[in-house]
Formats: sequence, structure tokens, C-alpha cells
Amino acid sequence: MKKKQKDKMINLILVIIAIVIFIINIVLFLKGSTNETETELIENDISSEENYNNNFESVNVKEMDESDRMMFYINEFLDKLEGKDYKTAYSYLNNDFKNNYFKSEEEFKNYVENNLNIATIAMEFSNIERLGNPINGNIYVVFVNLIDYQKDTKKETKFVILEKDYDDFELSFSLN
Repeated sequence: MKKKQKDKMINLILVIIAIVIFIINIVLFLKGSTNETETELIENDISSEENYNNNFESVNVKEMDESDRMMFYINEFLDKLEGKDYKTAYSYLNNDFKNNYFKSEEEFKNYVENNLNIATIAMEFSNIERLGNPINGNIYVVFVNLIDYQKDTKKETKFVILEKDYDDFELSFSLN
């Protein structure tokens, strides 16, 4: 009996060792798959971002309808603010608007940093009206709800866009 018990004990130990090795192999396999999957996801994210940037840069504004163009212009302006490219964003502003409210790029930068938390703001476009003025370009008033998720607030803002030609625009917006 002792020999049978000893053989059973050895077989049990061998089975346990085989199970442990099997589990270790599964864990290593899954860990390797996860790393490959994470790497693939990162590469896909980078590829998607590059494609987005390439598509964004190669957008043909002439092929867009009026409302899409206006939203594109506003997004372009807000993207510059989010990227802290105040110089380019300031250059989009209408000269009369600048003269009345932001005589310098520094004043504009201070306003944005103190009044707009671009990182936590989302937009809902609610209405676009064309006032028209084909001599100087078309004027559009775009009603946008700015939603600040951090402050849990929602406020209607108006952007006035003077489109001189496709992808040649000036804008102004309602201030706080």
C-alpha cells in the first residue's frame, strides 16, 4: 500500500506541476497578447491621428456646404486656442472686433485664459443664419452652445463670420 500511496502522491505532484506550468504559459501568452494588442492600439491611435491631421489639412472647403464651412472655421479657431496658438487665433479675428475688445494679442490671450477653459468645453451648433453681403463676402451668425463639463455650465455664444472667400474668413464672438 505504501508503494501505491507513494505512486499516487508522485502522480498528484506531477499533475500539480503540469497545471502550474500550464497556467504560467497561459498567463505569459495572455500577457504577450496584451502587449501586442496595446502596441497595435497605440500604433492605430497614432495612425488615426496622422490620418485625421492629414485629412484636416487636405479638407477642400469649396466642397462643403455653408453650415459645414462655418463649423469648420469655428473648429479651426478653437483648435488654435486649445493648442495655445494665440497668434494664429488672433489673426482670425475681425479687425473692428480686435480694435474694440482686444487691442493686442496679449489682451486676447489673457481673455481666453481667464474666461474660456478650452480643455473642458464642448460645442453644440444650434443655428446658422446667413446675412449675406456678396460685395465684401457673406456674413454668417452661428449660434453655439458652449458646454463646460468641468463647471457643469451651458451658455449660448454667437460667432459672426465674414467669409470673404473659401477658407478666407474673419470672425468675432460674443464675450462673457
